[in-house]
Amino acid sequence: ENKVLQKTKKIQKAKEYVEELLEKQDKFVKNAIHEINTPLTIILTNIELYNFKNPKNRYLTKIEAAVKIIHNIYNDLSYLVKKDRVEYKKEILDFSSFLKTRVDFFDEVARANMLEFVSDIKEDVKIFFNEIQLQRICDNNISNAIKYSFENEKIYIRLYKRDENPVFEVVNKGEEIASPNKLFERFYRGDNARGGFGIGLNLVKEICDKNGVKVEVLSKNSFNTFRYIFNRIENEDT
Repeated sequence: ENKVLQKTKKIQKAKEYVEELLEKQDKFVKNAIHEINTPLTIILTNIELYNFKNPKNRYLTKIEAAVKIIHNIYNDLSYLVKKDRVEYKKEILDFSSFLKTRVDFFDEVARANMLEFVSDIKEDVKIFFNEIQLQRICDNNISNAIKYSFENEKIYIRLYKRDENPVFEVVNKGEEIASPNKLFERFYRGDNARGGFGIGLNLVKEICDKNGVKVEVLSKNSFNTFRYIFNRIENEDT
């Protein structure tokens, strides 16, 4: 009985230690994410001001591209920390206008990587969705297309309706995807040489599952297609 009691105490202490460690880790991550936001915003704002007043600078363009990639990772981490504590309310969004702003945001990133966007965004496509969650879907797919594309290629970004359902589609030319079913697993890397945290698509899949968005991944002849079929708005005219 004494041995069992001692063993139980050790297990309890170990459990308390792990819980304390996890709590401190969670607090550290939250504080770090909060602290990163301010310098990132300052850098992006000053780059925009410089570009507004001066001719394009190719070195600054590369810096801007790198900062925007970091900003996307920051947004993923921020969402990851908050997603179980925050209610993401839905509203009617103009998907067409929203997607154009995200394409504009990543345009310099694409150009810095010797890539070109080709957009086919139909006007007045609306969805009932949360804006923050929609941004995670758009940003992760656009940034991944940039990361995994061959150089001097085009990235096709489309938004259209199929049977009245809004469809968001990103197509890039790169290495064929060997295991499409594993893509949305956390920390999965399609190309170890290029790295990547692997949390972005996992968040995307989680958001899609919660909101009834159908996901299709196609990979053939070096063309990789990520397609997201959203629910149409019932009685949209009203």
